Amino acid sequence: MEYKPKHKIKLELRTEEDAQKDSYSFVNCPSCNTQASSDDIDLSQKIAKCHSCNALFSIEEFIGNLKSKEASTKPIDQPAEVEKFYFGEELDLTISQSASALEVIVASLAPLFVFIGVALYSKEKVGLFLPIISILVFAVVITSLLNLKRHKTYLKISEEELKIEHRPKKLRKDKSLNSRRIDQVYVYSHPNAADGSLNFGLKAVMDEVGGKKHVEFIKGLKTVRAAKYIEQEIEKHLDIPNEKMLEEV
Repeated sequence: MEYKPKHKIKLELRTEEDAQKDSYSFVNCPSCNTQASSDDIDLSQKIAKCHSCNALFSIEEFIGNLKSKEASTKPIDQPAEVEKFYFGEELDLTISQSASALEVIVASLAPLFVFIGVALYSKEKVGLFLPIISILVFAVVITSLLNLKRHKTYLKISEEELKIEHRPKKLRKDKSLNSRRIDQVYVYSHPNAADGSLNFGLKAVMDEVGGKKHVEFIKGLKTVRAAKYIEQEIEKHLDIPNEKMLEEV
């Protein structure tokens, strides 16, 4: 059973109540600031007429902003590749890792090197070490890919620290960020080095002494939904108001 601290439950209820208050808005005339009634608005043409000063004006931008606001406040459902649970006051997110670019490249090229090594050894042009090393590298990579379901990235979020741990590391370093200095979290996109496909990651805007600093702490996510969900849960747990960033997906 998932445990949530009581104050976190209250926070979610307060956030939901505030969201309900912000789920509606009114259209005012840009000329005289009179509130337009429903009879004054033509949604199909995205225009309105003020009954006070008879001014005609477009409401296209208003509708677009309203839709954008509604989409940004709608909670993102938990994706299958992210697990969430609480340990006391700490939020733990476990992310399933995908194959790294290095693993894909080595798995693709290793059979060729094995073939070349064996062929050269059979012609006595190289020693036995080359085919053996090629076979061992290929075996290690294939074993890693077969056990990919066990490869996880762990995010531990508390009021003091945001800790990121990769198991296995795959040449990546674990990181630790000061939660109290995190001003914002946002999603960005980056190309996959192996095939050029679009992957997603997360950066934290850190409030440092010398100014704002953007620090990457997660990359290589296959779906923007998973990245947005992680952003949502971190900001909710640390009580950080979500703001649109220029670099954000």
